[in-house]
Amino acid sequence: LTAAKTLHVQPDLIYIDAEHTTEAVYADLCAWYPLVKNKGVFCGDDWGWLTVQKAVEKFAKERNKKIYVSGNFWRLYD
Repeated sequence: LTAAKTLHVQPDLIYIDAEHTTEAVYADLCAWYPLVKNKGVFCGDDWGWLTVQKAVEKFAKERNKKIYVSGNFWRLYD
């Protein structure tokens, strides 16, 4: 989270893979999502963890995003 708050970048791709509690995943999503370039890729792994699924689903619902899942990989899209 510290990096998301201090970096001044707009990456084309942000890949979330960190702590696996629902709260921590959700906090990472909230911190990093505003930095991804418009139409950039926002994704991550560990979809097999229920805690990750809950955080990503909550985040997607709040922002009217859809979730693409392939195996252990997830990606948000419009």
